Amino acid sequence: IQLIKLKNNGENKNRFNVEIEVSFEDKYGREYKNVQSVTFEGDKEEQDDNDMIESNNYYDNTGIRKGILLCKYVELMMKWMENEEDIGGDNTLRMNDKYKKVFKEFMIHFENEMKELNDSDLKKELDLMNKLVNDEQE
Repeated sequence: IQLIKLKNNGENKNRFNVEIEVSFEDKYGREYKNVQSVTFEGDKEEQDDNDMIESNNYYDNTGIRKGILLCKYVELMMKWMENEEDIGGDNTLRMNDKYKKVFKEFMIHFENEMKELNDSDLKKELDLMNKLVNDEQE
């Protein structure tokens, strides 16, 4: 799954067009290219700081929906771990108040998506986030 995060910096904030080009070479050396033009309808209201949660998404199927959810989960975990590395210290996992707030918001979104997907296997990730937010050490 390749996720592309786009930011509209044009004059029309409610609608913009993008041309997406993907090219690759298979293991036999054959080259492929696909170009698509896509029109996006922007939100009427401004988004908050938590870009891990988006209110108006369209998913072609549940596999894509789950893949996007897990990509957002991994992105959030990586941002948090990078922040921890910048702070330094011992190997004990801790979460500051800023990340606790972000994780709590994301956990609500994650749980809602888990229900929409009817996928109880995602509970492992939810349980891990809950442990981190509540400072539970094993």
